Amino acid sequence: PQLTKTLAVAFAGHPWIETVHEVRNDWPRPIVIKVTYRQPIARVSVKTGFYAIDRHGVLLPPQDFTTAALEALPPVMGITTVPAGGAGQSWDDPAVLAAAELAEFLQPRWEAWSLRAIVAPRRESATTTADDLSFALETTTGSRILWGRPPSTQHPGELTAAQKAGRLQKYLAE
Repeated sequence: PQLTKTLAVAFAGHPWIETVHEVRNDWPRPIVIKVTYRQPIARVSVKTGFYAIDRHGVLLPPQDFTTAALEALPPVMGITTVPAGGAGQSWDDPAVLAAAELAEFLQPRWEAWSLRAIVAPRRESATTTADDLSFALETTTGSRILWGRPPSTQHPGELTAAQKAGRLQKYLAE
């Protein structure tokens, strides 16, 4: 009688599952499970190596990535922390969470804008929030673009991510 609940909990705990939408047992037909899988959005570069993260800054299972697969992901540089938890857990660093959000926003523009890396700022204190951080983007030619705060910021005076993208697109066109 608890099969669907047990399956929902088991699937929700898997590091590759972002959301369990439905678990249905229509006996005698097969069990139906609808989920959303986590998608790798960036790789975080730290002293101990590279770690793939999803759009929420959740660590993806390192053993599931080849070197080539990791290198295909946009890099996030400047992170000084390491993941506190294991695969399927949030990195728990505001810079990583904000960088993941920025990587998701930039994903459709990455190649067209010739981007090479997202550069996170140094965290000044343990109380620093994502809204306190100002990111830069590195291009494949070595230029550095000062992007600013992450896309979800509500900081007064900060342009929206769409406004920044529009200005950068206009600059590239000129």
